[in-house]
Amino acid sequence: MISQPVIRLSQRSILTYSPCALKDAGLHKQLPEDAWNFLSCLVDEDATHAVTAYAEGVLIGWFRFTIRRGTLHAQGTWVAKSHRRQGIGKALWRHALRRTKPRRVEVLTVSRGGTALLSSLRRDLPDDRSAFCVETM
Repeated sequence: MISQPVIRLSQRSILTYSPCALKDAGLHKQLPEDAWNFLSCLVDEDATHAVTAYAEGVLIGWFRFTIRRGTLHAQGTWVAKSHRRQGIGKALWRHALRRTKPRRVEVLTVSRGGTALLSSLRRDLPDDRSAFCVETM
């Protein structure tokens, strides 16, 4: 039986670095291959924060974002295939929202799963409907 994942918010994590910086430093090899494949497709920017989930010492999920002037700008959420549909993504987002208390959230979803995740988080997001900006590709 797998234990409950350990979820942490960090401002100093390899996941806060841009994909190019990770690759240049060889740090991308520390990530599971499918996590790196997803991260390398994202916008090549540093993030100010990363929330990570580990189970039995293995990275099973992350959520990267930047906070600017009270706005949380989402920069990618990943959960290992073996741990999907278990609430890990929602737990990562909730941890970030509760710890940073943004006034506004901006996110671009690229999958049905991402859109469903954000719909499930509506009550955890800022109260003002205009404070939640979702675009879907």
